[in-house]
Amino acid sequence: MIGFSECPPERLSPEQAPGADDRFAFIPELMARPDLAERSLRQGITLLFLDAQGVLAALVFEDRLFGLLCLPFGLEIEALVGLLNDFRLGWLPQDMANRLGGHVWRACKLPAEAEGFAPMFVVGPLAPRMQGRARILHNI
Repeated sequence: MIGFSECPPERLSPEQAPGADDRFAFIPELMARPDLAERSLRQGITLLFLDAQGVLAALVFEDRLFGLLCLPFGLEIEALVGLLNDFRLGWLPQDMANRLGGHVWRACKLPAEAEGFAPMFVVGPLAPRMQGRARILHNI
C-alpha cells in the first residue's frame, strides 16, 4: 500500500486531496505494475492521468506519495509540461495552481534521492497528448 511522506499533513490520502475524485485510482493501479514499483524504489517517478476533466499528477518515491497535483484541462501542452516540471522539482506554488483552477499538495521537503521525479508515465484518454514528453502506458 502506498502512503504519504511523513511531512505535514501527516496522513493525506488521494481521496482527501482538494479536487480529488475516483480518478486518483490510477495511482495504486500503476504502482501495482512491477516495472513502475521497482523503478520508484530506485528513483522518484511522476505518474500522470489525463482526461477531459483535467490533469492529475503524483510524485512517488519508495512507496510514498510526495505530491499531488490537480489541474483543469485546457492548458497548452507546453505550458502543462512547464507546470509539471515545476511541480516535480518543488517549485509550483499553491497560489499559482489555484489561479489555474487547480490544487497542489507537496511534502515540505522533496528527497534529493528521488532525482527530481524525472521519469513521467502517463495514462488516460488524453495520454497521447504527452507523446514525446512522457512514457505513455496503455495497459493498467
